[in-house]
Amino acid sequence: MGLWTNEGILPKGCFLFKTMNSFQGEMMNRVRQGGHLVASADEEALALTGDGWLTNIHADAVAASDLVLAQNEKHRNVLSKAYPTAAISIAGNARVDLLRQAVGRAARPIAQPYILFNTNFPLINGYVKP
Repeated sequence: MGLWTNEGILPKGCFLFKTMNSFQGEMMNRVRQGGHLVASADEEALALTGDGWLTNIHADAVAASDLVLAQNEKHRNVLSKAYPTAAISIAGNARVDLLRQAVGRAARPIAQPYILFNTNFPLINGYVKP
């Protein structure tokens, strides 16, 4: 069971989903019905490029998201073309930013701090409903 099973008793807030498959889309709709906001990202997109960024994304999940978080401008452009009505914002990728710092390259061009969420939850990770 996930945090979303308690959406009815939690104070109203924002749920962050790390993937946007059909299973996540169902959970997103559930928490939205409970009065919460939904932000979503596609953590799996890190290893993909171009139209491959759409591989793990289900239309229901995008529709249930109040905000979709893209990793960079190219990612946002691909998502915007596929889902023109979606609210999409560039959030970067903390893993990539930390790797850039480790090898001495410039970190993200945006200086604001960010929060790195540990999103490894193998109970549903990798589960894709047709």
